[in-house]
Amino acid sequence: MVKRPNIMLLMMDSVRAANLSCYGYGRVTTPNIDALAKESTLFERAISVGCWTLPVHASLFTGLYPLNHGLTVSKDALPDNFPTLAQQLKELGYQTASFSSNAYVSEATRLTQGFDTVEDIWRVSNPRGTRRTATSKLIGRLKGLGAAARPAVRLVRALQRARLIAKQRRNRRDKGARLANKKIQAWLANTWDPNKPFFVFVNYMETHEPYNPPYPYDQRFMPKRFSPWHVARVSSHKAITAGPEKLRQDDLQILQALYDGELNYLDHQVGELVGFIQSRGILDDTVLVITSDHGDSLGEHNHLGHRMTLYEQLVHVPLIIRYSPHFGAGAREPQMVSLIDLYPTFLELAGTDLSQTATNGFHSLAALPEMEKRPYLIAENTAPKSQEGVTSRMLRTDRYKYIWKSDQQHELYDLVQDPGELVNLIAVRPEVARQMGKQLEAWHRSLENHAIETSQIEYDEVMVERLRQLGYVE
Repeated sequence: MVKRPNIMLLMMDSVRAANLSCYGYGRVTTPNIDALAKESTLFERAISVGCWTLPVHASLFTGLYPLNHGLTVSKDALPDNFPTLAQQLKELGYQTASFSSNAYVSEATRLTQGFDTVEDIWRVSNPRGTRRTATSKLIGRLKGLGAAARPAVRLVRALQRARLIAKQRRNRRDKGARLANKKIQAWLANTWDPNKPFFVFVNYMETHEPYNPPYPYDQRFMPKRFSPWHVARVSSHKAITAGPEKLRQDDLQILQALYDGELNYLDHQVGELVGFIQSRGILDDTVLVITSDHGDSLGEHNHLGHRMTLYEQLVHVPLIIRYSPHFGAGAREPQMVSLIDLYPTFLELAGTDLSQTATNGFHSLAALPEMEKRPYLIAENTAPKSQEGVTSRMLRTDRYKYIWKSDQQHELYDLVQDPGELVNLIAVRPEVARQMGKQLEAWHRSLENHAIETSQIEYDEVMVERLRQLGYVE
């Protein structure tokens, strides 16, 4: 029997492909990942199936579109005993472990079914981060007093900012990457049975909002003209996007520098983990995948964060696979692929006969370059609260992107001529829009009666506070 490879999936939450230096970014943000890419295949156009964590991870672990797996809003959960990717790999003899800094990938959502080891890094990496600080609670109470309390609110915020500046140079705390790496190393050294292949899933949250990289990464890309006071005053999305143009542009530059600092720090942690795996002599026996569930908006279309749109900064994700038997070193694959193609890829490399397995329209990337070229890819936005109840779906071809919206304000972009998606062609090229709309409708009709029955569950207090801090719940 051919020895089955280990599988390690490193999910860099909220990392957009455009900001990795190996994807052509102007700043050297990812030197360790760049070096790894030279030993791997880099997929130039990997597209996610959504724009926020819960539905995308559910798709990754089930091989289903959000339309079918049904995890589309907070508190949705998979059914008990669902045959997740981890469960299937476990049945194939894999030893499985999950190390997640994201609360959505946990036993609460049942996404961790099939993992022998489940480490909720987010519960211990930043205890203060799981609840609102006393200062934040005070500001909330003052706001409730109305206009008369505004001077007091400004004073408390100024004091809060001064404290932040004083603490910043002592800040060595991250969002869990360092702890995750330590636990992974301990698991490989003490728990993993070398007679079994392993499947290790890791979710890193460093580049997820709020951006607060540890020193000195917070200053690595920061323009020198911005004082610590200026950096500390950058506040909410609403305040940034509604501010005067000059102030808005300054704030966006600060956010972009902090985001790149987070990414650069995460790159360092990825390099540390890969170095450890190499030192154990198991790197070449491991399918190592570096990717992201979605990106983030950093001012494009006057948006910040994610869960809002299906523009490229949110759905175009990095995808790098190192495993020389199937993925050539230094290769760059221009063909469009879906993030969820990883599901059948892992199953095939683990020994599953895909001809006997439902892959739901996704393809094993191990079949490159023989893999049939796709006519289009699909993504869904299932976070209606972020867009005043509007849901959307995207159909993307090599050239065009059509975005259907439930409020009928559809969009069409020529990605070749307009990669920034600035000019909506919906009224200019109605035939293209009509044809793509029909394709999207046919896709929807073919799947709408195949949804699994999900359940609604209650989160514990710590999880609710963690999701509130990240902006997912109110």
